[in-house]
Amino acid sequence: MGYRTANSFEDRHRRSSESGQFNALGEWRLPDDASLSLSGGVSRHDIEARGPPDRSRDVGLSGFMRADLKRRRSAARAYWNAGRTMFRDIASLGGALIFDYDTYDLELSQGVALPADNDLVFGLAWRRNDARSQLFTRRVTQDLLAGFAENQWRASEHWTAVASLRLDHHEHAGWFLSPRASLIFSPNAVHTFRGTAGLAFRNPTLLENHIQTTVVTPGLEQVITGSFDIRPERLQSFELSHAAELGRVRTTLTGFQYALRDIVSATAPALISAGPPQRFQFGVTNSGATRAIGAEAAVEGRVGQNLTLWSNYSYQSLKDELPSQTTAGSAPKHKANAGARVRRGPWTSNLWGHWVARTLWRESATTRTTIPDYFILNAFVGWAFSGRLEGFELGLGAFNLLDAEHYELAPFQDAVRTGQGGELMRRRLLMTARWRF
Repeated sequence: MGYRTANSFEDRHRRSSESGQFNALGEWRLPDDASLSLSGGVSRHDIEARGPPDRSRDVGLSGFMRADLKRRRSAARAYWNAGRTMFRDIASLGGALIFDYDTYDLELSQGVALPADNDLVFGLAWRRNDARSQLFTRRVTQDLLAGFAENQWRASEHWTAVASLRLDHHEHAGWFLSPRASLIFSPNAVHTFRGTAGLAFRNPTLLENHIQTTVVTPGLEQVITGSFDIRPERLQSFELSHAAELGRVRTTLTGFQYALRDIVSATAPALISAGPPQRFQFGVTNSGATRAIGAEAAVEGRVGQNLTLWSNYSYQSLKDELPSQTTAGSAPKHKANAGARVRRGPWTSNLWGHWVARTLWRESATTRTTIPDYFILNAFVGWAFSGRLEGFELGLGAFNLLDAEHYELAPFQDAVRTGQGGELMRRRLLMTARWRF
């Protein structure tokens, strides 16, 4: 069980979040190499869901129950997730928004050893999503069915091929087939090369299918209506990577390209009434695509017995298909990290830096907010006790050690430039005490 509370970065006297939770797990070993595990938990939360001007809060309970049964290469899993939550102080929706949900899930899988060093895993899955809210005119449900299979073929000492296929059914969007394949080549113990291609998807949600609500602001009413005619979003991806174990040095290099198509978004506003107040209607549709190309590189090396140095860099360039899309520019193109870890006796210490290039957050096709690039330095030092206090550790951590003022998300500025609720991030110190027994 645990409890956590945190105050706002901008105002250390204002509570930003509070949560408490309790989880439990029991596992039984059964005859014939079988096992059964039962788990469950409950959590209560009170989180600031939106920044100014509303400063609404998400308050509620969530929980889960899960059962796993395994016997050799056969497995069955069932779980229930539930949430009872209320978003308070949302003036545009009448003050408070209730959102209750339940998810029921069942999955069966079977593994089979085939000739010629082939391992096959296949199975079936069923999921039901159920929700109740003022955003809907009634309680809504959604049934999802799926069948899947994955085969790993060790063709030789140096070559391995992995192929998977999944067929999903959504009651409104229909059937969707998502294949994926990887080819892995290891010429020796030092180098590993991998190529992967796949097609992934995201089914329409209950909100996108069923939402029926009106958002009211001074002088304006916006009627939002879901649709049963939207298709799943599709993500087509390709990836090439190399990893090396060069004695004390480990390196990875990855290049990727993907295209996100049939993006679910709001339709152009249709004027219902000139008012006052003015009334517009929005629907939900598939429109536009976002394409990306990028690369990641990392290196880590040990210097002596106690010091480890590491660094990594990532690049991602996004391009939107339509002028109305706001994705490209809303993520930084460049990110870099570097640091050092020292372990000596009971002492552990880390020092690492984090740099992010500027971000151009687009509220609309014409309104933009620039978040400048920033660099922050973080540190941690810890002491692990021995003897009778073995398992007890004390630590002191510092986030943004140099107290550099920066935003990681676009802040609220006015009714037009509403931002993402970003706060000014300042230095934070954290003392930790941990006991394992």
